[in-house]
Amino acid sequence: MDKSAAVLAIPRISLREEEDGAILFDVETNGLLIVNPVGLLIWKHILTYPRTRKDIVIHLNKVCNEVPQEQVEADVEAFLSELHNKGFIQEIVNDKNKHG
Repeated sequence: MDKSAAVLAIPRISLREEEDGAILFDVETNGLLIVNPVGLLIWKHILTYPRTRKDIVIHLNKVCNEVPQEQVEADVEAFLSELHNKGFIQEIVNDKNKHG
């Protein structure tokens, strides 16, 4: 996965919000992923507009301001890797989608 690429949620992925996070489900592959509240924040952030890792980290830092920067970056990378491996996100490799 290109670390400089923006990512976008695959539109066919179903989201069901739960009390403590959400369930993502791909009806075509039967892929399922249970996400915690932070994963839900990330998912909603990439749902309608391509976001770079940097965009996502900045967004999370505003919400999770007590978490060290290195931990936020590592968690974002791990979560995006899991989403990519499940086929839940697509990469958008286009200079127009890179933000700063």
